[in-house]
Amino acid sequence: MRRRVTALGLALAIVLAVLPMGALAAYSLPSSFEAPQSVAVSFKGNAFTFAHTASAGVRLAVDAREAGEFSPGALMYVGVQWDYQLDGNGWHHTSEWDNGECPTTALADYTAEGGYVDTFDAFPYEMPDLFSAQSIPAGYFDSHTLSFRLRYIVMYAENMEDSATLSPWAAVLTYPTDANGEGGNEFSPSSMIQHAPELKTVTLNASGTLFEGTLAAPNSQITSLNTATAQNAKGGVKTNVWIKVGNNPWTDAGNFSALSGAVSFGAPDGMVPSDPVFQVKARYVFDQAGNPEGGQTGLIYSPFSNVLTRGVSTWAAGWLEKAETAELIPAIIKNTNMQKQITREEFCEMAVVLYEKVTGKQATPISPNPFTDTSNVNILKASALSITAGTSETTFSPKTLINREQCAVMLYNTLQAIAPAGSFNTAGAKDFPDQSKISDWAVVAAKYMSKLKIIAGDSAGNFMPKASTPAEIAANYGMASREAAVIMVTKCFEMKESIGK
Repeated sequence: MRRRVTALGLALAIVLAVLPMGALAAYSLPSSFEAPQSVAVSFKGNAFTFAHTASAGVRLAVDAREAGEFSPGALMYVGVQWDYQLDGNGWHHTSEWDNGECPTTALADYTAEGGYVDTFDAFPYEMPDLFSAQSIPAGYFDSHTLSFRLRYIVMYAENMEDSATLSPWAAVLTYPTDANGEGGNEFSPSSMIQHAPELKTVTLNASGTLFEGTLAAPNSQITSLNTATAQNAKGGVKTNVWIKVGNNPWTDAGNFSALSGAVSFGAPDGMVPSDPVFQVKARYVFDQAGNPEGGQTGLIYSPFSNVLTRGVSTWAAGWLEKAETAELIPAIIKNTNMQKQITREEFCEMAVVLYEKVTGKQATPISPNPFTDTSNVNILKASALSITAGTSETTFSPKTLINREQCAVMLYNTLQAIAPAGSFNTAGAKDFPDQSKISDWAVVAAKYMSKLKIIAGDSAGNFMPKASTPAEIAANYGMASREAAVIMVTKCFEMKESIGK
């Protein structure tokens, strides 16, 4: 219900709260308030309904009013002023409004997101200059538009003196909206099909049981639809989260009330291996039973959000897709965290896959097995092809991590195994600024891989072959990641027709 609030009538307004005796004066009225946020308007029957989200400052004022957290005997009114104009013919605001002489509605309880819903259920009475009858003529908005703006007013009276603190006006709304929902920003379930969520981050806790993500603030239409319907048992917009672990199908992780900020959801049972690669996406879902005035039932969904992938760097994702399509990723690293450093065993697996894919031949493992610490057939194949050697006469050290110069040599040897009669000269390859740090046995391989742009250095042209100081060792300088190794192998595969030429 709308009330006209004045300084003299402040003490008589039924929404005013009187401080209980003995309460503490914990609230201090600020000098300004933010404008209403995410304001939207909808028209049903013969009434306009406004949804808006209050700022933190306004919510504090409402809380203080309800709790009486100000000086003994003081009175406070927190409300909304609304202004309108027909067909752009001027607002109704006058200077008297700034002192509270205006149509207002009191703000009472709000939703968890600070949302309010106001219904102008006596619309013709509130705007007598627009309509002579007590109803809006049929088809009126086929040829007319109404524009609205809202702001907050906080009236405060203490020691026989009173004051009015006003927020700025919110953005102007126009009814009816256009086909794209612009103008009035009408909160309607149909807005669900226009706006997808945005995922900012996603992580997995150390135990592999809980995903934690963050969502960007939703579009104002989604916020307004949520605000306008959250009071209904089935109302409110939810965030519907989906997870994909490795090559498993996408799994619905459930619906969550959070539309922005942090959201947590459990990992699918039995789907999370240690150190996994997983993908997360989300969409909004709305149960139309939560909007009974709309006369529709059933769930409606927004488009899906962006997909965030854990365990794969953004710059590597495209290359990994290519490698997956070409079947270049061996089982030993498939569905693992590709950002982790690669081992000697894992690189051997990739090198052998590359050799067999390009040549169409199955490599033969060395026999008998000279190593006491591995029986991996692909390590034995790599040894037979002279792609790599053991770390001693009897050991291979399969779990040892390898650096960039070792990757360059193993890949160079793989290409020579693919094209044994090829030319692998380094003519035209420039020296690296840090070439003195490359081991003598790796210089040719490093320069050849750089010449073919298989392995890139840093922006200064350094090859970064290996760590050589305690600080570099601590920072994993010069080490190779699984995803970087996959990119190297994929690049070689793409230029298979020119290997050794």
